[in-house]
Formats: sequence, C-alpha cells, structure tokens
Amino acid sequence: MKLEAIHPLVEQLTHRLAEMEVDGFPDLSDLFDEIAEIYVPWRLNALLRQVSEDPDAAMRIGARQFLLLASDDRFSLGLSIVDRRPRYLNWHASHIWYRGMGGSIATVRRYLLPQGTANEVVDPDIQLELAETRTFGPGEVMVRDGRSDIIDFELQPNRPIVVLRLQLALFGGLEWMFDRSTLRPVGANSLNPTHSHLTSLAYAASLVGDSSSIEPLELALSHPNHAVRWAAVQAIGRLDRNAALRALGKLSDDPHPHVRRSAARMLERAGQVGGAAAGA
Repeated sequence: MKLEAIHPLVEQLTHRLAEMEVDGFPDLSDLFDEIAEIYVPWRLNALLRQVSEDPDAAMRIGARQFLLLASDDRFSLGLSIVDRRPRYLNWHASHIWYRGMGGSIATVRRYLLPQGTANEVVDPDIQLELAETRTFGPGEVMVRDGRSDIIDFELQPNRPIVVLRLQLALFGGLEWMFDRSTLRPVGANSLNPTHSHLTSLAYAASLVGDSSSIEPLELALSHPNHAVRWAAVQAIGRLDRNAALRALGKLSDDPHPHVRRSAARMLERAGQVGGAAAGA
C-alpha cells in the first residue's frame, strides 16, 4: 500500500519519524493514542466502503492475520489479530508500539536479551531472561525496544485479541527463534527474501541428509551475505563433522566480525570435545 496524505494523523506520524535518528526511540505515546482512537476506525470504515464498492479489491492481510493500514519506508501501522502462540519466541531488531483494541485481555511476558546482543549472527550461548509478566487489555499501550526486548502474548482460551501495532523500520537483518523451554536460540531467518530462501535451501539440504550437498554448500561459504555463509556452515555440520571443521576454518577469517567469533568458538568447542573423546 503506497502511503498517501489521507489523514492528518498519519502525516504527523511520518513527519515525527522523519526527524528521528536511525536507531532512535521517539516518544509517540500521545500520537499513538490519537491514531488508535481516531485514525483506525476511520481507516477501517474506508476499507469496508472500498470492498463494498469493489468486491474484488485486494486487502493487505498477511498469513499471520495482519491488516496493513498505512506504511512508508520508515514504518508500518496495522492491526494484528492474535489467536495463537507461535511455536518459538521471535526477535527481530525493530521498535514496536502495541495498543490493545477490542474487548479481550491477554497475559504478556516480556523477555530481555543480554545487553549488547548483536543481531547479525545467532549466538547459541545467549539465554533470555524473563523481565515481567503483566495483563494487556483494551486501551493499554506497550512498547518494545527492538534492541533488547521480546514480547510474548499468552491468550485466554478462545479469546483472540486485536492489537494495533506500529513497527519502525528494521535495523537488523535476522529474525531469531528461541525455544520456549530453554530460552536459548535455535536458529534464525533472514528478513531479506532472497537470503531467507537461500538459508532455507541450506537447512533443507541438511535435513535431507545426502552427502552430495556438501560441495554446493561449501560454495555458499563465499556468498556475499554473512547470514547465508553461516547457514551454510551449520548445514554442513549436520551432514559431516570433518567437512564442518574445514568450513569453520575458512570462516575463522571471515570479513564479518560476528561470523569470525562464532566460528572460533565452535572450533574451540570441537577441540575440547575431540580432546575429551580421545582421553576417554
């Protein structure tokens, strides 16, 4: 949906965000309330009239039941219909404002990442910490700091909630997935569609388990995107330990600092495991 000057509140939002620093965290509480109370009903009614006039009009509802109301290159504003808990806790580096709409109440858990966690490469040693548990209902506002926070909605049985969500542009390229029981990362997806497809290919090849995939995966170790390179070495590790050690050796001088450090840590662990096995 191309943003048009259709409402003064949306125009005001775009101006406020245009003045913001790239990684800034503006105070939008007053404007966000006005958007929820005035703009959202106005926009929903406009969309309903559009559908009535054109039954084939395309509505921007995604797979996760997200209705886009406005956007430009700095933000997206929409309604999320939350009716299930995702399998994993997810983190991607963007600031998000939430506001409860409708009549349902949910429990919200806010988790914190260790201070200074970098988004670029998944670190298996990281563990989330539960910061607070609270209720979240109509009219309540909650802000997620994309540098450190993960928000998890726990619904009442058969009581979906509607959430107004303002998301600022990403300042990190990966979406991490955390296991709910261990609170440790289990993987990540690239938010670039092409890179995401390549990392999915690498993962699929590793699960199929044919050793003939090692050679093309080794070619992916020189891909210009560091997330693809790291996905390739992880996939190789699922197929063949010796090949994985060779791949990690190649990445030990990778141009990306997080890849270098992660490769060095894994090589160190492999040496410790190998030494322990030899002494057994």
